[in-house]
Amino acid sequence: MGAAMWRFLFSPKGRISRRDWWLKIYFGSLAIVTLGLAVDLLLLKREAPGPASDVALLLVIWPVIAAYIKRLHDVGRSGWWFLAAVLVDLLCIGAIYFGSRHFDPRVAAPYYIGAVGVGFAVNATLLFFMFFVPGQRGVNKYGPDPLMR
Repeated sequence: MGAAMWRFLFSPKGRISRRDWWLKIYFGSLAIVTLGLAVDLLLLKREAPGPASDVALLLVIWPVIAAYIKRLHDVGRSGWWFLAAVLVDLLCIGAIYFGSRHFDPRVAAPYYIGAVGVGFAVNATLLFFMFFVPGQRGVNKYGPDPLMR
């Protein structure tokens, strides 16, 4: 693996285009995770995801995080927005998990729905940036335009 590909996969610095996001990160990660699941289900004859799926997920987690950060850079946003989205998700999951252990679910249902709604809204916004918002033209504070190389 060359230095350029290593930087592309593992460095959160710089910018990547939507095309690179879709082709190299989204579909590449999907293929690796699908391969891990196929190994578990077909070759290892498991009834549920197992060790091959776990290894596949571990292989793609950092490149996907780095790509999210670079896509945010491409649209002129800080990579810290990704961390903010993860924290909102964790708070929503925590609210649902701990709420379900301490409150009657019939009483707390509106709060659960609200927590799920907030988490969905944050993730939908982040994915909208990843998939559909074009990057800033020219150089921005995160680097040169990936389409002008």
